[in-house]
Amino acid sequence: MTSVRFVPAEYRMEISGHAGSGKPGEDLCCAAASALAFALANAARDEDSYHAQVLIDPENAAVKVQCEPEEPALCEEMFRVILHGLVILKMRYPGHVKITIEDKPSVSGADSSPCTGEPIRKGD
Repeated sequence: MTSVRFVPAEYRMEISGHAGSGKPGEDLCCAAASALAFALANAARDEDSYHAQVLIDPENAAVKVQCEPEEPALCEEMFRVILHGLVILKMRYPGHVKITIEDKPSVSGADSSPCTGEPIRKGD
């Protein structure tokens, strides 16, 4: 199952796991979730004013994006568009996508993300 964890107050989204809706290499749900995850990662990374931290962990099929935006409205719109795409994916593939939206920031210093990959930087 693909899991999405979104914390709007922290401008943070984590997308991880394989959808399991088809054979490996033929799973359209997983491919769509990956496309949305990488679109988010690249959009956040490419906009300097978002001050984004992007972690990609291919072994755990995980992407984590967290921003500290100078222009919150623009960053919120980026997350909103990606979340909308993920909700549509969840509706199309019930049982293969789980979305959790947390309305309260996490405890400072706590990180429950499955993403253990290396940060990517602009130009990587």
